[in-house]
Amino acid sequence: MKRIFPTNLAAAFGLICLTAIGASGLHAQTVSADYEDGGLYIRLKENTAFAVKSGENRMLKAARFDFLRAEMKAFGVQADVQSLAYADNPVLSRTIAVTIDSIENIDAFIERIRLYPEVELVEKRPIYYICGAQNGQAKTEAATDPLYTTINGINHKWHLDAINADSAWKLATGKPHIKVAVIDNAIWDDHEDLDIAKENLYNVHSGQIGDAAPPTDVDQERACENSRRNCPAYDWSHGTHFAGNVGAVRNNGLGIAAIGSGVTVMGVRCAINSVPGAVSNGFGGVRWAAEHGADVISMSWGSTNQPSETEQELLKSCYENGIILVAAAGNSMSAAWFFPAASPYVISVGSVDSDKKFSSGFSNYGKWVDILSPGGFVKRGGTTTNYSILSTTFCTNQDYRLNGDPNFDGKYYDGMYGTSMATPVAASLCGLLLSVDSTLNTHTMRELLASTAQIIDDNAARVRDGSGLIDAFAAVKALLTDRRPMPSGFRYTVVPPKSLEMTWEAPETEADGPQVAYYRVYRNGTQIKDRLTETAFSDDNLRDGNYTYSVEAVYDDNTVSLRAGIDFYLPVYRSVGVEIAPDTAWGRVEGAGFYADGDTAELTAIPMPGYSFVRWKDGDEVIGRDSVYRFAARYDVTFTAQFRENVANEKRLAATPLAVYPNPTDDMLHVENLPEGDYDGGVYDLQGRLLIPLHVQGGATLEIPVARLTKGTYIVKLTASDGAVRMAKFQKL
Repeated sequence: MKRIFPTNLAAAFGLICLTAIGASGLHAQTVSADYEDGGLYIRLKENTAFAVKSGENRMLKAARFDFLRAEMKAFGVQADVQSLAYADNPVLSRTIAVTIDSIENIDAFIERIRLYPEVELVEKRPIYYICGAQNGQAKTEAATDPLYTTINGINHKWHLDAINADSAWKLATGKPHIKVAVIDNAIWDDHEDLDIAKENLYNVHSGQIGDAAPPTDVDQERACENSRRNCPAYDWSHGTHFAGNVGAVRNNGLGIAAIGSGVTVMGVRCAINSVPGAVSNGFGGVRWAAEHGADVISMSWGSTNQPSETEQELLKSCYENGIILVAAAGNSMSAAWFFPAASPYVISVGSVDSDKKFSSGFSNYGKWVDILSPGGFVKRGGTTTNYSILSTTFCTNQDYRLNGDPNFDGKYYDGMYGTSMATPVAASLCGLLLSVDSTLNTHTMRELLASTAQIIDDNAARVRDGSGLIDAFAAVKALLTDRRPMPSGFRYTVVPPKSLEMTWEAPETEADGPQVAYYRVYRNGTQIKDRLTETAFSDDNLRDGNYTYSVEAVYDDNTVSLRAGIDFYLPVYRSVGVEIAPDTAWGRVEGAGFYADGDTAELTAIPMPGYSFVRWKDGDEVIGRDSVYRFAARYDVTFTAQFRENVANEKRLAATPLAVYPNPTDDMLHVENLPEGDYDGGVYDLQGRLLIPLHVQGGATLEIPVARLTKGTYIVKLTASDGAVRMAKFQKL
């Protein structure tokens, strides 16, 4: 089932995520700021298979696909395409990423490719923008990190203090078998405070393993006059800053620390050389990280645009394979959904300032936001300062220097703010928690973070019910406390248009130990059922949107398990009804019912013996004469399927030849002297596949544009309302 997310385009493009993009971000894409120039995803139909070449990039030759080879010259299809196969996902296994050089003609290319019978889906590749609106002591645990301290009254470790990092480190530390992937513009792995192995670095665009750094021609030490304008090294520092928040080495006598320090960091570069603020093919980076062992994938980028089906499928596949996905809620000060954070398979992260209150100056918000994390500004005496999150950078210090603070001059550390910074702090905590219990999945991690969060009244309306600011100590403690087994084996069915049925398996318990007394059920963080003794639950009257259903087991000794459950998106459903005319005994129709908004509905008319199907009607309008009718379900509709009684000994009408010219033709086919009347049909290939549908009036010469057809033999076939068939073969040059 296709999952549809609301579209809410930002009024001002620069407010989508990274205000520091400036003009370069606005003009990075020639055709559209929302999609990669010439970039497409193409999904083939289920009966179409292709072998994937071995190797890291899964590269294939475009010429092996007939439909691409036929269009290669006209549209400049690039020679190499990439298979998106991942984790035996049946949809991704037949999906390829294609790029064309004729970027201005991409819409024409899409329409052309859609005509090929082996193609199921064609969609543009979205482009996303990073969410860093850049600005600008368990002392025994991190005392050897010299910037993990207070300097001139500014606490540069406030973001870790806010989540009780010192107390958490007394209970647990990050472990190297847990991998946390940073998918961003670029990551400078030579930074003194980062320890990233070459095999964990990747450049999506070059396909190179071992390097994810910014372009070599960027001057790291140039002193900028403004950190947010014309300061390339600062712009390119976003991913490196992000990586420091995930895994800056603790107790190494250098720089700063990260809550999950000790985990293995993976760095994936997704920006092209000219546009540091844009993430191009970020989902290619997600897939590479997933295939190379990532346990957590962190994404500080996104858009309010409608996501692609292909990317939704990849997120779902990662979720189902136990990879924890974390993403930034965005910096538009808006409640509008922001993708990929708004996916039900992702933990979405909003931001707070040093006073632990919501970062109202930039962070997105709403009940779709799962947790809050430090990503904003230092507050002093209730006043907002220019200090934010201090972390590793590719550039020498710019922002704090321009704010008049000389303490970081010449150092590769600087401040940035945004949900981009809040996200890696949360992802790093996920890495720490997996170091304690590697069996946690996205759902249990989301519920653990939310149920142990610091609840602050001022933040209540900004985040989902029952959640708040992450608390590292409380979360680690909850894992280390003697826990009771959780429910497992969750299964659910959505009953259109607005109901859910869910079952689960009871926890396995020792015969002489505590037993499950009952269950509590939560929907999106709010308890909706208590003292449930069955392992099944149903819910009605739901609206479209994201849903998290969690169940915790309450034992007879009053101990409680962690919450487990399901996450999904409930789409808008459209009702597709059919009436049978003139008599319900003459035939039947399969396919009526509910469809997710935008899905392809398929109705099949089946006549009873002695009867024939005639036409589909929408009110008084004839909309089709084939027994199978397909359409996109966008509205509630009721069609009429009209049947007729066969005449005894009825003979099938023979086809009457059509007069067509010129034949052969390379552009326009003319049909001469077509008798008056209504005709349905079109241009077919020799396998009977309809390529150009037609509904025409007779009584004059008909012109059919056939330029988009490839060279070969075709049939034009027209059927009159009385069943008479007229047809002719023609050659396309």
